[in-house]
Amino acid sequence: MDVSCAKELAEILQTCPHIQEVHLGFNRLSGQVLNELLSPLTGVSLKELDLNANALGDDSAMTIAKFLSSNYVNKLDLTMTQISASGFQAILEVVQARGADCLAEIVVGYSAIGGGKRSWIRLTKQQK
Repeated sequence: MDVSCAKELAEILQTCPHIQEVHLGFNRLSGQVLNELLSPLTGVSLKELDLNANALGDDSAMTIAKFLSSNYVNKLDLTMTQISASGFQAILEVVQARGADCLAEIVVGYSAIGGGKRSWIRLTKQQK
């Protein structure tokens, strides 16, 4: 996916609130493309945002954190990315500040946080 495609997709997501799931795994997304996709969005609510198996690093984690500060995602899949522990910390700080108002579940496996090993992390909000 290139930058122009990301801009078009962002426009569709902003103007079509009935879209509930966005699966972008294995699309060779770069940090720049992810920024073009997520930065213009506000007030979006998604059941799932799947970004697995893309070349996303800590700069992308900052983009995701900023996105979560004004949007809601039930499930965020960051499996097989290059986001490190410090990148995930940035995302979790936003989640902690906003609570369940921005993210219910995050899935991380085979990523830089586990040294690329067979680590699997699934964080879900506590059910009342």
